[in-house]
Amino acid sequence: MRGECTEIPCEKFWKNKNPKWTEEEHKKIVEDRVVLLKGLFVKKN
Repeated sequence: MRGECTEIPCEKFWKNKNPKWTEEEHKKIVEDRVVLLKGLFVKKN
């Protein structure tokens, strides 16, 4: 499907950075989103 990642986090997660964030903030946010998304996937299945 268009726009989907084959694994999480994919390159789209890393490229979608708010210019106001530091690299460290961005890394933390991506890691937090991955945990959230994987948690939602587990609950759904």
